[in-house]
Amino acid sequence: MKVHGGHPIVEGLADFELVDEIYSDLEVSPGVRPLASSLGQPLVWAREVRGGRLVYDALGHDVRSYESPSHRALLLRAARWLLGD
Repeated sequence: MKVHGGHPIVEGLADFELVDEIYSDLEVSPGVRPLASSLGQPLVWAREVRGGRLVYDALGHDVRSYESPSHRALLLRAARWLLGD
């Protein structure tokens, strides 16, 4: 998993590996930049919409995905960002 910096959710996280399914050819709205991707496919992104916050995580189709400390850290950071922390 390639981590793209510049957002509080992934700041300081290194690229990581995990076992999961990768969606392909996702249509992402213009202006949305991925926070994490694999094989050129965006898998995690976040954005602010009309005063609210949104995070999309296409991971988690295999229980082994949640065995990854980096994936769990990403999810915790996403929750904190959504709550405004």
